[in-house]
Amino acid sequence: MGVSLPTINAWVAKGCPIVEEGGRGRSWKLNTEAVRRWREDLVVEDSSGGDRDNMASLDRRLKMVQVEREELALAKDKGKVAPVEQFEQTMISVFAKVRAKMRMLPPRVALLLVGQTDEATIRAIMAREIDDALRDLGTVTLTDEDEG
Repeated sequence: MGVSLPTINAWVAKGCPIVEEGGRGRSWKLNTEAVRRWREDLVVEDSSGGDRDNMASLDRRLKMVQVEREELALAKDKGKVAPVEQFEQTMISVFAKVRAKMRMLPPRVALLLVGQTDEATIRAIMAREIDDALRDLGTVTLTDEDEG
């Protein structure tokens, strides 16, 4: 191969394939074809700035991003996701309905509680009115048809 022992030692330290290790009067045994391929790979890696593995990693990440993009587009087509702005507007509408229902409770309950002195009856009336309000809120739809 025409290289010195220190060069072979340096190559082996870098991962050069060997058949049999040399030392103390024994020669290194190398497969010259395997060493040639290893050197070519090393040259390619060095010429790419050592980024061959990074390029493969970037390619994998790019493919993952493309797959995620496709999955998101499919989910949008199926109506499984919505833009954040639409979700925010829907939640504002829902919370406005919750607030309105909650604010309607005191006047409704006050009329029902006039003259009541039994704690159990008062609790039952309150629970029934709260349950009715929550049941009404449970029928709220979270779609565009609900707005406007």
